Amino acid sequence: MGFLVCNKCEGYYELKPGESPNDFDKNCECGGRLISTSSLPPNFIKDEKREVISHGHSYTDQKSFNFKLVIAFGVVLIIAGLLGMIMVNFLGLLLIMIGVFVLFEGYQKGSSWIKGEKGEKIVSRHIKGLPNGYHIFEDVTIPNGKGNIDHLVIGPTGIFVIETKNYSGSFQIYGDKWKRKNRFSYSNIKSSPGKQAKRNSFDLSKLLNSKKVVKRKIWVNAVVSLLCEDFKVMKKPKYYSIVRPEDVPKFILNYKDKIDKETVVSVFNFIQDY
Repeated sequence: MGFLVCNKCEGYYELKPGESPNDFDKNCECGGRLISTSSLPPNFIKDEKREVISHGHSYTDQKSFNFKLVIAFGVVLIIAGLLGMIMVNFLGLLLIMIGVFVLFEGYQKGSSWIKGEKGEKIVSRHIKGLPNGYHIFEDVTIPNGKGNIDHLVIGPTGIFVIETKNYSGSFQIYGDKWKRKNRFSYSNIKSSPGKQAKRNSFDLSKLLNSKKVVKRKIWVNAVVSLLCEDFKVMKKPKYYSIVRPEDVPKFILNYKDKIDKETVVSVFNFIQDY
């Protein structure tokens, strides 16, 4: 553990368990030098919280909540059926059968949304550890976009759209092609998270440039934050990166796409409308 402190702008980053000062660049984005220290100087405020902008619940949160209600309703019907069997056998049995059906349907159709909600919360918790100067938006929907953006980070090292996937099973990744292991072999999955992340990146880049938010051309970096115990990148993807949730802050801090403070503020102010 410990901290990296800039000797010029006095910005700092708290190292996470398993991280080493050697994992990071030696220089801060301001041009100052990053110094490793075990504790912050007294004038630093260690408990300052990262601002995260989110307008209400995300689409994934809403879908997950709806299916949780269906599952809970199924459980209530089963309990009511068990109690009903004490007095009226037929009615109680009918309620149990309906309850089991509702519970099964809710779990089968809602499990992926519930897992997705859990994954987004895990990624959100990690990126909140980014230092001051980085701005975080959640569940961003832009005009003419093909889908919502799970997480958007704007800071001195670039602009990042983060697509979160909480997967179970075994995967092999060949660029844009993602394959899931079946019983005996791997087969392509229908919707590649990489393509989705790149599409969000392209749509946001196009919007920022068409609106001339800043004077120069802007490119938005695409990231897939993958929660999966068993995956292997067989062919490195182009135009997007695959990063585990716990490594996302380090990935962003070490990215080479430096942008000035004026650009960061302009993009931040523009995105707030979405």
